[in-house]
Amino acid sequence: MKKLMLLMFGMILMSLVMVSAYTPHKQGTDWNIVFDDANATSCNITTINYPDGSYDYINSEMDKTGNTFNYTISGENLTTLGDTCSGVVCYNPSASPQYDEGSVCIETTQTGISNEKTYYLVFIGIAILLGMIFLIVSFIYDDYMMIFSAIGFITAGVFVLYFPLGETQTFITQGISILLNGIGLVIIGAYVIRDWLPNSNW
Repeated sequence: MKKLMLLMFGMILMSLVMVSAYTPHKQGTDWNIVFDDANATSCNITTINYPDGSYDYINSEMDKTGNTFNYTISGENLTTLGDTCSGVVCYNPSASPQYDEGSVCIETTQTGISNEKTYYLVFIGIAILLGMIFLIVSFIYDDYMMIFSAIGFITAGVFVLYFPLGETQTFITQGISILLNGIGLVIIGAYVIRDWLPNSNW
């Protein structure tokens, strides 16, 4: 049992320290693309590649400020969760070759926090695990632990409701959330009516 708990704790820590390869960006907000190229005289945004595999062909010149080039993408185009990348081509007449290609990428999330799904999964897993542990303890030691068990399941249900699944969120997460909240309410109901049961030692 101790080895299992240590393994689970280790997996939780590994999930929490995972770092996204891209800069986090909040869903639906404008993205100011910044590309650094001190030697270039001009840079163009060529394409925007979205998480769902679609792309926009732009080929627009970026604004230059010092050694950096800037271009703003409207938040209306950044509603799909996942990694979005922009292609950049810069021109430097004194270099060989004169054209240099690059890219800038972001991770679009609901909150603007990197590895959003990982954190949600960890919190949901911990809440469900605590709910199950408290429920088992309530049968063995103290029935008051049922309240904490119910809180664990209901907390997990709330986290699931806001879990970032994009277009499928309303279908999947709401169903799982209702199930977890239902388990929590059933446990509360069992705790409330336990004294009504004749000759009940539980």
